[in-house]
Amino acid sequence: MINTEVENLGKVIHEHITDGVDVVFDAVGGELGATAMGCIKKRGKMFVFGALSMNPIPLNSGTLIFKELTVIGFWLSGELERIEGAQRSALFKETISPLMKSDFQTDIA
Repeated sequence: MINTEVENLGKVIHEHITDGVDVVFDAVGGELGATAMGCIKKRGKMFVFGALSMNPIPLNSGTLIFKELTVIGFWLSGELERIEGAQRSALFKETISPLMKSDFQTDIA
């Protein structure tokens, strides 16, 4: 986890993962989304599911083309409506259970 209020996202990612990340999940959009896209390695993917910044992601077509990136947008509420109740419950349990454990930790840069 990177606190972008304090750290530069692109700088921190490139310091730790020199060739970039495979996947980005973006709930913010705007300039931060564009910075995150720049951190993706060749043939990587970006899943856009929010716009907390209320600004569009400035799209660099050169980055998309030459890195051969895939950008997929989805609305989480819509995705959840499409799956059955039992499957939805299993998904929530699988996703949230690790976060509820007292020994859950994540690195913060």
